Amino acid sequence: MMKRLLAQDLAKFSDAEQKEFAQGLETVIRADSLPKGKDKFQYLDNVLYEDPREEKGEVRCKTTIVIYKNVKKTELVIDWILVSDSGTLKIADMVLLGESTLDGIREDQVQPLLAEGGPAKVMELLRKKVAEVTKKK
Repeated sequence: MMKRLLAQDLAKFSDAEQKEFAQGLETVIRADSLPKGKDKFQYLDNVLYEDPREEKGEVRCKTTIVIYKNVKKTELVIDWILVSDSGTLKIADMVLLGESTLDGIREDQVQPLLAEGGPAKVMELLRKKVAEVTKKK
């Protein structure tokens, strides 16, 4: 995920910053994003998986998640982008409503921070976010 978020700017980060970024990103996702998703899925009714397909050198798997809440049916379609890591497929991104989640974060958050203060500014904000989500635990 780090490689997708930083894209062409990855080389601007030192090896130590890349390692810290990857660990910090994992911490934030586990502490902040996953619990939010878990709340939505308490009303889960069904998950429909399409066969994985290769596209642009990646493996993609589309799922339709059916949620019933307050007698209302909602279908959430997610196209998971998977990459191979030591023979295991891992989630690298997801496409919701036709847009990559990580592309949006990169454009809206990471690139403006890089323009403002380079990798140091990105790392500063990530450290603050890690401290914030760690404190909530």
